[in-house]
Amino acid sequence: MLAEDEIIKAVGTQKSTIYLLKGDIVKMVPFENAEMDVKDLEDIQKIKFEMVGERKYAVLFVTPTMGVMTKEARAFASGPLVNRNAVAKAVIIKNLGMRMMFSFFIKFNKPIVEHRLFEKEPEAIAWLRSRIDATP
Repeated sequence: MLAEDEIIKAVGTQKSTIYLLKGDIVKMVPFENAEMDVKDLEDIQKIKFEMVGERKYAVLFVTPTMGVMTKEARAFASGPLVNRNAVAKAVIIKNLGMRMMFSFFIKFNKPIVEHRLFEKEPEAIAWLRSRIDATP
């Protein structure tokens, strides 16, 4: 878990909580058993861009133990709007089912921003910060 001083801002939606962390990392935490559709992702994008503006940023996505994303939402999530100004995305995996789902997402939706799977947040955050620092 993150130290409280890492969190700059937190905003909730009907199905998730979005945090802005120090160093322009946007942490997305969907609620357990949520079914995310395109509208949900559009709401998240609005909040995300209110937080980071036009700055480059990285995303830390914490998977729920159980949850789903519609086919349309998966296509939207790999597209240009969701990935505008993003330098990298780290996904925290909590179980084998989510690992399989995100591996499938990466392989078949081919997101335009590099994605990596992690089991622990500190490792993911360190990698994201290295990606932000390495991007002009």
